[in-house]
Amino acid sequence: MPFRTNPRRAAALRAALIALLPFAGCAPAETPAEAAARAEETPEGRPSLEAALRRLPVEAAGFRRGSTSDAGNRFPPGTRLVDYATPSRTAAAQVFLLDRPLSGQLSGGDAAAELDAALRDAAAASPDRTGRSLSETSRHELALPRGTPLRCAVLDGSFGRNPVERHVCAATAAGRVLRVVVTMPDRNPDRAEAAGRFAQAVAAALRG
Repeated sequence: MPFRTNPRRAAALRAALIALLPFAGCAPAETPAEAAARAEETPEGRPSLEAALRRLPVEAAGFRRGSTSDAGNRFPPGTRLVDYATPSRTAAAQVFLLDRPLSGQLSGGDAAAELDAALRDAAAASPDRTGRSLSETSRHELALPRGTPLRCAVLDGSFGRNPVERHVCAATAAGRVLRVVVTMPDRNPDRAEAAGRFAQAVAAALRG
């Protein structure tokens, strides 16, 4: 006996299939937040410099965010500097974002070269004032939630009669080179841990 289809059921099935055709293969709708983030991306697929700067926290590891400015002619054009300090202003930090396109994250020799450059700049800032001297004493890495770690070095020295310790770190974040410089009196027993927490918080925030 030949199979017979119910005409009404077949018509209803065709109508349902036709109604679904416009949605076949469509991606989920973009949220307003996703659309805003995409609009702020550069042609290289990284966030714009201003969007990256907005990722920096207002407070991180006891340091509060201050002013944002151009880093000066010692750095590549477009480099931005964000100042941080503890409420007592006994410790200060500087976050540099070098607006230089990168195809990936720093590793191996490139990471070491970036840290060397950051150290030269950090040391060069000291002779501007009489009685300042700094010298490197050690290097280490700080882990981050994702991506390559921060490469860091410790500088010991003095600002006049005051012994200080300066921590300098370099990595990539938001498609740019990130440098973090933290300077504090060496009488603080937790200075290494505090500087590390700050650098990690800043890098993690920039990497989103």
